[in-house]
Amino acid sequence: MSDVGRYRRLYTRLWKHPNFRRLTDRDKLLALYVLTGPQTNRHGIHSLSLITASEDLKLPPRCTRRSVARLCRAFGWQFDPRSSVMYIPSWFKWNPPDNVNVMKGILNDLNEIPPSPLIAVFAKNIETLPVTLRPTFAEGLRQRFPNGMPIQEQEQEQEQDLSAEPALRAMNASAALRASNAKGDSRQIAIACRDQIGMHYLTA
Repeated sequence: MSDVGRYRRLYTRLWKHPNFRRLTDRDKLLALYVLTGPQTNRHGIHSLSLITASEDLKLPPRCTRRSVARLCRAFGWQFDPRSSVMYIPSWFKWNPPDNVNVMKGILNDLNEIPPSPLIAVFAKNIETLPVTLRPTFAEGLRQRFPNGMPIQEQEQEQEQDLSAEPALRAMNASAALRASNAKGDSRQIAIACRDQIGMHYLTA
């Protein structure tokens, strides 16, 4: 499909979402870009080059990385920094495929996604799909990935690291806070540890 015929839905209720209202203007701009921008597709898991996003929005790359981390925390989105893949788990809740044929076409778009652990997460998330489309979704994934999800060994290790890293950082944060109490700088350490824990999706 040409760019002329492409469009994305954006519900006005987003502007009243409590987490969206708490975002900075820069973060709101990036959220709209992730939902509707030129790097999106029809199934909510898509390549997201932070460099391209920075160029499109005229933002410093460092600010874009931090904004992505905040968006993941605010909305439960997931970002794989090694493959530059963004996944929005609630996508089909707000963008349900119109029929079986559209569902099949959407699954064809998976060919454009580089190998990532998030593809397996996408495949397991059927709760937001209409019940009538779930068999087509499951069968389409089986046909597209007969040998399993295309996750390379190092990416499987990354998935394990990402799942464990927040807990480890929380433990380190707690230890740092206890050690800092005697020095009177617990507030600064708490802020730094909070930021580190929140950035776990963006650490390579």
